Amino acid sequence: EIFGIEFIEDGALFFQKFTENIHEEDKPIWLKSIQEAVVNQHPWKWKGRYVKPSGEKIWFEGHSIPTVRADEIIFDGIFIDISDTVKQETALRQAKEGAESANKAKTEFLANMSHEMRTPMHAMLGFANVGRKHFEKAPRQRLGEYFSLIHESGERLLSFLTDLLDLATLDGKKDRYTFRSYDLNLSVISTITEVQFELQEKNIHISFQEDSPHMAQFDRQKIIQVLHNLVNNAVKFSKSETTIEISIEEVDIEGALFQRLTVKDQGIGLPVTELETVFDRFNQSSRTKTGAGGSGLGLAICRGIMEAHSGEIWAENNPEGGATFYFVLPVAPPRHNP
Repeated sequence: EIFGIEFIEDGALFFQKFTENIHEEDKPIWLKSIQEAVVNQHPWKWKGRYVKPSGEKIWFEGHSIPTVRADEIIFDGIFIDISDTVKQETALRQAKEGAESANKAKTEFLANMSHEMRTPMHAMLGFANVGRKHFEKAPRQRLGEYFSLIHESGERLLSFLTDLLDLATLDGKKDRYTFRSYDLNLSVISTITEVQFELQEKNIHISFQEDSPHMAQFDRQKIIQVLHNLVNNAVKFSKSETTIEISIEEVDIEGALFQRLTVKDQGIGLPVTELETVFDRFNQSSRTKTGAGGSGLGLAICRGIMEAHSGEIWAENNPEGGATFYFVLPVAPPRHNP
């Protein structure tokens, strides 16, 4: 009854039929355990998977003591269906691993948060203290450098705290989105205008061809936040005198219309193993941990915003070098307004 087959008096034939239904991955171990029990005639115990004729997979456990009768080795014992027990053990193991992973993530979160806050704070206090001690004798140019460094550190700290608050808002589901019909072209142009200074400073060109309107339902400020993050990253990690390409096209995904935007750079690219994890919190690519800055929160916030729009965001490497970031926005408004 457990295995969904009828018993056959011929022991060898029954064993053959039974073995055929042992899970393919377990079959070699099953046969080896039987052979060892026959040779050594010691108590036999087995735990593995079995595929019923109906296709249902179960876990079972077998116990037997092989004995010799009339020149034959007979296995007298029992089989027990342990599928429910295995499911419970698996659930408990996964819960344990999940708790350990959450605890590790919390520890890493606190360590990263402390580092991201302490570093600019120490710089601000350090240069402020140097300036305070030498303001009467230090040249004005040197004092100006101190003030510039204090300002940069303050901007970095403010950016980090803003990201942290944005992340907390997303987690708390307290953010409010205003979905209206907008032309995505205009949001791209607005973003490019905002980063003109950074582009000129590194002599980087942005290629964007504004053609027909690309209308979609989205929260304009939130999508500009995503665009600003992607374009800023592309500028930050690209070499001087290179080009960043931005394009938009309307695509059909499983019968629904989306606007797909791409930001393609000629920068350092991403390791294949990090194309997904780069969107995790406090996770920077191993290729970007070179002092270029960033809290590791920006892309996590971008993913949260895209999910709230029933959209998606992802990254791919370019064959010729660099990376391309994509996101898709549904033309129709999301079913549930966050």
